[in-house]
Amino acid sequence: ASANPRIVKVFIDLNNNGTFEANELMATSSVITSAAATTYNGSIVIPSTANIGSICLMRIIVQETSTASDIVPCGTYGRGETQDYRIRVVSPSNDVSIGQIVLPQSLDCASNTQYISVFLTNNGTLAQSNIPLTATIATGSTTVANLSFTYPGPLPAASTVLYTFQAPVITAGGTTYAITATANLATDQFPSNNSLTTSIITSPKPSAITGVGEICGNTVFLKVNNADATANYLWYSSSTGTTPFALGATTSTATIPADKTYYVQKDAQISVGPATNKVFTTGGGYNTFYNNYAKFNNSMPLTIKSARLYIGNPGRLLINVGVNLVVNSDGSFSYNIQDQAIIDVYPTTTSPGPGTTANAATDTGAIYNLNLSVPTSGDHILLVQCISGPGRSDSSSIFRNNNIVGSATYPIGTTNIMTITGNGATGQEAAFYYFFYDMKVETGCVGDRVAIVAAAAPTPVITQQADSLVSSIATGNQWYLNDTAITGANQNHFKPTKAGKYKVIVTDAFGCVQTSNAITFTITATIDVAAREINLQVSPNPNNGVFNLSFEVTDKADLTIDLLSSSGQKVYTSSYPAFTGRFSKQIEVGDISSEFYILRIQHNKKTYLQKILVVR
Repeated sequence: ASANPRIVKVFIDLNNNGTFEANELMATSSVITSAAATTYNGSIVIPSTANIGSICLMRIIVQETSTASDIVPCGTYGRGETQDYRIRVVSPSNDVSIGQIVLPQSLDCASNTQYISVFLTNNGTLAQSNIPLTATIATGSTTVANLSFTYPGPLPAASTVLYTFQAPVITAGGTTYAITATANLATDQFPSNNSLTTSIITSPKPSAITGVGEICGNTVFLKVNNADATANYLWYSSSTGTTPFALGATTSTATIPADKTYYVQKDAQISVGPATNKVFTTGGGYNTFYNNYAKFNNSMPLTIKSARLYIGNPGRLLINVGVNLVVNSDGSFSYNIQDQAIIDVYPTTTSPGPGTTANAATDTGAIYNLNLSVPTSGDHILLVQCISGPGRSDSSSIFRNNNIVGSATYPIGTTNIMTITGNGATGQEAAFYYFFYDMKVETGCVGDRVAIVAAAAPTPVITQQADSLVSSIATGNQWYLNDTAITGANQNHFKPTKAGKYKVIVTDAFGCVQTSNAITFTITATIDVAAREINLQVSPNPNNGVFNLSFEVTDKADLTIDLLSSSGQKVYTSSYPAFTGRFSKQIEVGDISSEFYILRIQHNKKTYLQKILVVR
């Protein structure tokens, strides 16, 4: 009842150590001087370090003073009052947070259909529904996309779900992105955890491809020059084609277009399956399916990134990638699991009955990130189990088409990458389509598509140059004499030692085999004009290294006789001083190899030459 100045302070021993520390001062009033009854109103923020469930001492002190520092949690004072309370720390009723930005991640590939997925957590004690969410993705100062969605829920207390924003964004290779996601619950009591930002950098764009094509008869061989052993290479017949006609760093085809141009691309990102459940107009329904599966075949390892699903009841789906499917005569089956995903699903329809014709415009489905790895090529299954989610006793339900008319339902997809081939409805597969619509599939980071122009393989041509035959092709040669391969004769030149018909067959790097023209080679001895002046005679020629040599000179001078190999090496020599008249003698050269040699006679400052062939 006085107007004396007074101040209120509130302390809470949050760490329960029996001492009120400086950081445990939770509220301080201004100086109150009114003589009338006065109420002090303030707010207390419990720090996130407080332990949920702990019971702490709260002390409230009202003291007559004009100086706040006079009030300490323990001690004496002249006038005032102290009251102690026990308080219990509990979770807030309303507290929704972004727990983690799950996708995209650093080193993910660039994509034209990148979806952002986050963990949405309800930290509060009350279930939440219709939670506004936003996300922003930016590179530097440039905003790539602003996304918003209202998560329908329900999101039970103390639970977390994985949510995927429904609009895709475009990401480039080798680029840093900042992603911010925010939960905007209007009644949120702890807004400091509502928003989360992360930074990622995408994988660099693959290096440019170079390649070559060769036409060999009616076959075209195609090859990537700088192939990466871990990459998938896809060959297309046009710059915009969506279905590759062949796979691999090397391939061949019997189709030769007029412009002889083919296109190769490193890896692919494609859509597989019907775009929506409206493609099949005969309807379908929602059921709590368990161990029902779709069958597919893939030509290379890949990742199933996302799919559009139509959900009746909320909950979770367990999805297995299976291989080695074995179906028994009684309908039971077995398989091996290659990968698995558990995803949270929310209703996309208000009429989820099993008999409902559900492919109406009101149910547009929702995109869910699956991120399922398929590490091997071949036949696989995608098996679905509808299970309950957090805080629920009932299981989810999912839509599938039925009563499809005709037998041409399958395959659906892209040949040489991935096609859906059927389902588990044995004997009536064509009448059903199971679960997975507009699947986004990735085989790796995609490079630019490159044009490869095929050229005709060059036909080898052989020509005679002096005593040798030469092929116009540098490598891959095999020489033949009278259609019999000559052992070891695989260079682009060959010196015949026998008369006959010679040709070369060239096998190039593609395996293309081309045959040259044929040349009939006759062994003839050649003699230069000067040698005729001395009537130079060699017989026999060819010989085995023993031959008769005769000639006649009229001047007296020193005489030298040499036999030189094709490389200029002297393999025989003899000399006769002051020689004149007729020379006639048998020459024995010795152990020399089979080839052409040059007989050189030097006399009276003149040189006489004759080619001889030694054959052993």
